[in-house]
Amino acid sequence: MKIYNTFYKERIKTAQAIVAGAIVLVASAAFMFIELNQAFRADGSTSVITTSIMRGVAWGGVLHWVPTLVGLAVGLAQFLPELTDKRFKLTLHLPHDEAAIVATMLLWGVGVLLVLFTLVVVGIFIGLSLYFPLELSQTIVLDALPWFLCGVAVYLLTAWCCLEPQWRQRLRNIVVAATVVWGYLLDAKQGCTAPMLPWLVALTCVISLFPISSASRFKRGEL
Repeated sequence: MKIYNTFYKERIKTAQAIVAGAIVLVASAAFMFIELNQAFRADGSTSVITTSIMRGVAWGGVLHWVPTLVGLAVGLAQFLPELTDKRFKLTLHLPHDEAAIVATMLLWGVGVLLVLFTLVVVGIFIGLSLYFPLELSQTIVLDALPWFLCGVAVYLLTAWCCLEPQWRQRLRNIVVAATVVWGYLLDAKQGCTAPMLPWLVALTCVISLFPISSASRFKRGEL
């Protein structure tokens, strides 16, 4: 029941950001397929497929920054009101462990983003399979996965920065977060990102611990 109540509260805070993010993701994917369809009509399927293989054309490029922006929007919508309205300070006075409270809040955000991103990635893969051979479609999708992992990481980093009680440390967190995001979004040759994915997943799991650390610092500073 406690988890249900927390999820209900987080859903109310993040509903608009989630809907807006879903619309932007779908619109970006649609724009990508419009460009792809125009290329096939203008140059022919053989030319487009050959160019995509030989030159490594990234058809998912339009989505490069979108998951990052969606993760940022959901993170701000969820955690910024906790600070501006002093909600988090009151929450920490409840007879519950702050780690469990923050973990439940993060579980909502990460879960929603994973569902949303998974649906978009599956849709993109199905759409690409109508144009390209299966192996090339898989390569294009794998090359785009770091962008979606970045969206989850940015959400967690946003929570980390928002929950940090000291402004100096918060500014340091922002610098670290920007550096981490840059690492996720590095351009790489087609097919070269697959070996990096396990490391990026592991890094994202480590980042998920950062907001809990900030919450502990917040509680020690407030109580």
